[in-house]
Amino acid sequence: MGCIETRDGGGVELASVAPELRGHFDALLIDAPCSGLGTPARHADARWRIDPAAIEGLLPLLEAFLKDHPQLRLEQSFQLWPGQLDGGGDGFFAARIVPT
Repeated sequence: MGCIETRDGGGVELASVAPELRGHFDALLIDAPCSGLGTPARHADARWRIDPAAIEGLLPLLEAFLKDHPQLRLEQSFQLWPGQLDGGGDGFFAARIVPT
């Protein structure tokens, strides 16, 4: 039977503080640089700053990351815009990146 142990911090910081953990993660949840899509309900100005073209401009960052890390591949990704979920809600992007 397994368990889940969470750690909070940057990868470099964790490698310094707990080097014994290196290579022992089953999964990582990364809050990467944000598009701001989750904020329109709280920050009205985001409605005029963020459009599909701005979000598409972030895709090269993911592509460059994958190019720099050939041991990883994009398995799945999806984008939801604010209000697309039943009952409203914020927008977000999610990607599942797995070892090759």
